[in-house]
Amino acid sequence: MAVACDDMYLHWILLLAWENLGVATASYKRNEFQDAIGPLLQNAACVMSTHPVRVGEGTRFHQITTPWARGIFQSPANADREWPRHAAVGMDEWLRVRRSSGTTGGPKMMKISRRAEEQLLVNWQHFAGLTSSSRLLVGLDFAVASMYARSTACLRLGATCIFERRFGAYRSIVEHRPTHVKLFQYQLPELLDEFEAAGFKPEGLTAIIGAAPLSNRLRARVMRVLATELVYTYVANESGFMAVIGEDGVATLSPEVSMRVVDESGAEVATGETGRICVRSPGLTDGYMMNDQANEQMFRDGWFISGDAATAVGPRQIRLVGRSDDLLNIGGIKSAPSSIEEHVAEIAGVTDVAVTAVEGKDDVQEIGVAIVLNPDVDFRKTEAVILDRLARRYGRARVIAVQSIPRTEDSGKIQRNRLRALFERTADSRHVRGERT
Repeated sequence: MAVACDDMYLHWILLLAWENLGVATASYKRNEFQDAIGPLLQNAACVMSTHPVRVGEGTRFHQITTPWARGIFQSPANADREWPRHAAVGMDEWLRVRRSSGTTGGPKMMKISRRAEEQLLVNWQHFAGLTSSSRLLVGLDFAVASMYARSTACLRLGATCIFERRFGAYRSIVEHRPTHVKLFQYQLPELLDEFEAAGFKPEGLTAIIGAAPLSNRLRARVMRVLATELVYTYVANESGFMAVIGEDGVATLSPEVSMRVVDESGAEVATGETGRICVRSPGLTDGYMMNDQANEQMFRDGWFISGDAATAVGPRQIRLVGRSDDLLNIGGIKSAPSSIEEHVAEIAGVTDVAVTAVEGKDDVQEIGVAIVLNPDVDFRKTEAVILDRLARRYGRARVIAVQSIPRTEDSGKIQRNRLRALFERTADSRHVRGERT
């Protein structure tokens, strides 16, 4: 069952109802591109949506209307009758369909078993510090896989979920006083600016952060301006909850997770060396749906071969450095884009930044920096500061100003493939201000 509904509370009720009937569910947003959700809509047995969509042959479609929605909240005339009981979904039967974030291409669909989903609920209850008195602000779509798990984790504890789509994050936090809120890094600068301008810090708020690097400077600002507690997590759609990242940037694995950091040959790297993450856990999916090629590349002998790179720190500890296919190799110097982005973000007037490797003169790779600037900031002066800082270590670089950084809709992760395309469309992007996304 695939569901798209603008009313987040109703969306949640429908998911819970179908789950109670033993039906596997998936969520999507009605404004997603057809090429992203097409496979989901073509293969679902039934699709429920507030707006008409094209579905596969043999797929039932039900349009969610206001009168129909009102009706499901009313007691039926024959409420006293004995309704048929449905068997619970087996622990190894599939319960949800998740999709990968699509940072390096199109999103991939995967079946998630009840066992994997139950493990994720337990992890969120424990590591986020959820209790029966918690108040979780649900401000993101259920197309973001972890939002459904967090909401259901609260429900299991008898806690409160706050569904608010009328306001932005700032007003929602001020008016509803949640104890927990999930935020992505790209949301933080504007939100923190609003709280600083108001001179108001919420009481007892736990901010759950994930999906991207979090600089020490931004982390400190979150604690100073917004949160009493900060839970910074390492989670993947394919493997579920994996680790909590401490103030020192070191990720400590959850007890049920096994992990290896390996080199290109598959051999485990020594402490202090960087490689690709392989993970095994009870939350692991069996593989991608209708994608044998990706399954052969990324799932072997019960292990998920992640696209993430990390440095081995010690027993059951790693330091994340970004996507393995995003690592820059400029003149033999390997660096994570996030480390450069953190330095550029500190420059006055830069509100967002993304870095990638681009082809330079003589086919030599150099760093490409895309920045979003405040309207009153001079691009040429900012460009000169960036080029001067990068020249000391990397040599040549190119800088463009854009209206926004290309990111995935669900998690806000940088889409490096689209970022590189911005530079490829520009013949001489070092001296171009007006490139727009």
